[in-house]
Amino acid sequence: VTAWTVPLAFGIPYAASTTNQSTGIKLTTLPATDGDLLNAENAVSFAFSWQHLQAPKLLYQLQKMGVVTKVATQLFTAVSGNQPKQFGYGSIVITPQANQRLVNQLPDILQKAAKQTGVTIYGIQTGLALQGIDLGSGSLLNVKTPKIAVATGSGVAATDVGEIWHLLDARLQIPVTHLDWDRWGSANLAKYNVLIIPSGSYGSTPARTVEAVKTWVQNGGTLVVAEDAAKWAAQNGLTKVLFKPEAEKKDSTANLPYFLRADEQRAKEMTGSIFEANADTTHPLAYGLPAANLSVFKGNTFFMDQNNEAYDSPVMYTNNPLQSGYVYREYLGKIKNSAVVNVDAVGRGRVISFADNMNFRAFWLGSSKLFINAVFFGDLVRL
Repeated sequence: VTAWTVPLAFGIPYAASTTNQSTGIKLTTLPATDGDLLNAENAVSFAFSWQHLQAPKLLYQLQKMGVVTKVATQLFTAVSGNQPKQFGYGSIVITPQANQRLVNQLPDILQKAAKQTGVTIYGIQTGLALQGIDLGSGSLLNVKTPKIAVATGSGVAATDVGEIWHLLDARLQIPVTHLDWDRWGSANLAKYNVLIIPSGSYGSTPARTVEAVKTWVQNGGTLVVAEDAAKWAAQNGLTKVLFKPEAEKKDSTANLPYFLRADEQRAKEMTGSIFEANADTTHPLAYGLPAANLSVFKGNTFFMDQNNEAYDSPVMYTNNPLQSGYVYREYLGKIKNSAVVNVDAVGRGRVISFADNMNFRAFWLGSSKLFINAVFFGDLVRL
């Protein structure tokens, strides 16, 4: 790895210090992040922001308790406690009308979950918005409760599996089934609505496995693939994703000294650097990002072309992407304006292809929101 830049990893603002003297307050303990249910009296609906790191944890807790949840695909400003409150793309809305079975318990359920996760939920006193969509709008879409299986076993990168497990199960308390890759051709995939194939070696996949996965997606599932698995999906006809060639055509007239051979090969390795990307924050896969710019860790030589349709590639590397670390000169041109993520419609389902590892070392929180969004909102992407 050639770059460890903490603010880029966490996606937080930073600036260079111009003095040797510390002017801030030394942080000795983490400040409490207390969540609560605010302005619940006479509320006709409830909502919380998707920007909070623990928002997916709160969403799943509510779903697990049987609460019907909706996601706002448009902006709105509502009245909460006699004050205007803005809600961004991806905000989660809970209406009593959709939760008649729990209507009397709903405030207590929401308050308990908010305190446990540190996320604040706001009561909304009228269904008519001050700006944007009203709370009866068709732009509020139901969010499915994810039932997730991730490929494990022979050929699958164990570290990538561990990173996904840590994000979902350990950090967000969203359970994940580990399903041995050798069993995917015969397993009952219908038990799940999200399948995740991490990076790995999938060169000689049995035809029945490919067919089982394709049929499952066509029936409405969300398939999330990353790095080598994204190439596997493209090569097996699950997506229309194209990858740029890794190497330029060799100069047949070049005559280099043999002792430089090892150095040249090492120079072409992509062991890990940080690149800038731009995201369409109105797209379901980018909901909750604090800004359009984000930093992505890249540790491979996969360069994914932008898909042809207008809404297929919501996150793209910039024209001047290198932020920190080393990159081979030929690769820089391939990374420029290439896709971080592509979306393909396959029957009633979706395939979300990531060129890179969004969850590197289980702390690259600046891009992990993209991965979480694929799990919760992948099926809501309209192409």
